[in-house]
Amino acid sequence: MSRPFKIEIAESEEELKKRLQTANLGSQKEKLQMLWWIKSEQVKEQQEIGERLAKDTSTVTRWLQKYRSGGLDELLSIKKAPGAKRKIHSAAIAALEEELKTGKGFSSYGAIVEWLKLEQGLDIEYATVYAWVRYRLGAKLKVPRPQSHKQDEKLVSEFKKKLGIILNCLEEHLASGKNVHYLCQDETRVGLKTLTGKVITASGVKPTVSVKWQRENFWIYGAIEPLTGQHFHSSLPQTQR
Repeated sequence: MSRPFKIEIAESEEELKKRLQTANLGSQKEKLQMLWWIKSEQVKEQQEIGERLAKDTSTVTRWLQKYRSGGLDELLSIKKAPGAKRKIHSAAIAALEEELKTGKGFSSYGAIVEWLKLEQGLDIEYATVYAWVRYRLGAKLKVPRPQSHKQDEKLVSEFKKKLGIILNCLEEHLASGKNVHYLCQDETRVGLKTLTGKVITASGVKPTVSVKWQRENFWIYGAIEPLTGQHFHSSLPQTQR
């Protein structure tokens, strides 16, 4: 038999019993049970505590030392490992997110590995990059929307901003008080065009890719009224200006 031990338990029997009933973790319940036994004078020796809890005496000694040094909070505290350091730092993640939002995208996850190496000076494994980009950033391979390599983004943006003003001005001066129909028209040549593959962009970002059409077959003209859906189209052997 081990020798008796002395320890002052600051909490009352009622408080320990209440904490024991509400504890969720098994390890905390065992420690509270130990203190309640000691407080209610049901045990007198460390060996007896170990036998009741099926714990080694050294474990009981370590628990009692923690209680003596820091009280109940120290005894019940759960120590968590700090975890591994991030392989991709926050600045690189932010830069990668912005690059994925541009719409240009990356042709593959391997291309992202190379981008991180060249732009951020990080040598990250393919599996790590795939996990970050696919599951944490929500980016994946998507079919891009083709656009002409001659398209001027600035002019397109200005047109979208001014379209409503232009339509209202035309209606006011040319068709005031009349029923106006707005038609959207475009044309295209059917034939060969640049082959495109899927690219990786951020979630919700539709990628775009510049293409050079080589069309030598025939032209298709079409017009549609957005409000009603009425439309018509015509095919011709050559451009009509």
